[in-house]
Amino acid sequence: CSGTGGPAMAITDHLATKLRSITTILTDLIPMEDKWRVIASNHAHMAYCTQSVDATNVNLSAVFENLSGKTPPKGTQHTNLRTIFGALHHFKPAAIISILSDVMTSNDDFMSVELTQRHSLYRFVFLVFGQCLFIPLLVFSLVKYYLFDHRELSTVQRVMYVLLVLVSTPLYMTAFIHDGIVSYARSYREQEIRDMVQMALVKAGKNNDDYQWKIWKQDSNLIAPFDKA
Repeated sequence: CSGTGGPAMAITDHLATKLRSITTILTDLIPMEDKWRVIASNHAHMAYCTQSVDATNVNLSAVFENLSGKTPPKGTQHTNLRTIFGALHHFKPAAIISILSDVMTSNDDFMSVELTQRHSLYRFVFLVFGQCLFIPLLVFSLVKYYLFDHRELSTVQRVMYVLLVLVSTPLYMTAFIHDGIVSYARSYREQEIRDMVQMALVKAGKNNDDYQWKIWKQDSNLIAPFDKA
């Protein structure tokens, strides 16, 4: 579920300074090869799978056979860590159970990071609509950019771009608010995730001694100054 790459590039570049060897492989049910090719060419420790990969049933052999970019050295021992950043709420419970079960069946590690979570109605509404306070700043910066900074454009072109920004802003805000509401509403509570982990253990034929799962919440400044996730 790599999408367009998300935070994988920054995380990989940071870990590459700490670890002796690391390769991040981008995969998705619908591979975005054009975008991934650019990412892999600009990051020494990035690779991508050119074939479709179902997160609920990952064929690691097929993944390694269809890699492009920086590939892991053959014949070396390595640990596979599967990650999902900011997208776990896109999956239904049955799919999440299958993802976790497949991870355990393959004896891989797994990490998911979510910025959204269901809280009280006040926090839910405030977080979603509070982000919209950034919209005027965005509009101001775009208008300034096209009117004063983009000198190579003609006056007519600059006016047209400014009008496009002003007209599209309500549409952008509507889509932004809708996406925020849906994302927060579909986020899983901690106990719900724990229940899915237990069901995944049963499906994989594992027990709590075979796999240790940690689920926690911590403060984040990624959505400051409005709240902490």
